[in-house]
Amino acid sequence: NSYFGAARYYFESGKDLDKAEIWVAKAVSMRPEAFWMSHVQAKILAKNGKKQEALNAAENSLKLAKASKDDFGYIANNEKLIKEIKAMK
Repeated sequence: NSYFGAARYYFESGKDLDKAEIWVAKAVSMRPEAFWMSHVQAKILAKNGKKQEALNAAENSLKLAKASKDDFGYIANNEKLIKEIKAMK
């Protein structure tokens, strides 16, 4: 998914996070079952200071990762991310 790739690149390189947020939202809407996309969406939203939206995305990613019996560590990564988001001011 080109939207996801662009969003992730912008996030990881510290470029325009507003664009990254728009692109990752499009990617997630196209593949709502893709828990790895929701995880990155949560990170982008958190970085943009959107705590509740980030928490919702991380919780959704966790739910989807558990349902898919994820073997790539997203369950633990989401649990950690949720704690970090909750600790945000």
